[in-house]
Amino acid sequence: MHIISGLYKGLSLSYPTNQKFRPTQNRVREALMSILRPFLQEAVVLDLCCGTGGLGLEALSQGAAKVIFVDQDIQYAKENTQKIISKYPDVKDSITLIKASLSVFFERHKTPADIILLDPPWQMTGLYHLALKHIEQFDILSPNGVLVCEHHKSTPITATTRLDILSVHTYGDTALTILKRNETP
Repeated sequence: MHIISGLYKGLSLSYPTNQKFRPTQNRVREALMSILRPFLQEAVVLDLCCGTGGLGLEALSQGAAKVIFVDQDIQYAKENTQKIISKYPDVKDSITLIKASLSVFFERHKTPADIILLDPPWQMTGLYHLALKHIEQFDILSPNGVLVCEHHKSTPITATTRLDILSVHTYGDTALTILKRNETP
């Protein structure tokens, strides 16, 4: 697995070979970054359930100003961000790692993000609902921001009161649901 495009293109990323993580496939990351390109420049990105950190690092490589990585196990995200920092020390202030469950994270952090990437373990479908509820409740998606849910194609992601589905893209078993904040009073 490696960074597919941008400033850090070609940099190898560490990932476990067991079933604990399900890193996003290169072709899905490439498609996702193509979708997000209009939103990436100088964006604040929140990478929830970041796993290896591959999605957030790809966003940083392609122009995001800051990425906040959140997961209960940040071992691989930490290792991968350190690889970037060791090669590009100026990026250090653009990276924040937070070791926390989604519930704890949402209780403590309410800073708005321009792009939110949500990729929990697919079998833990309740995390999608929890995240959507808290993103809406704490208003942490900026007014023109987008939320991307990566999920199994059989797991439906539904719009909420304040989040509308813009599009759904399917790649094999993987689906990307793109949501945008609406301004419903």
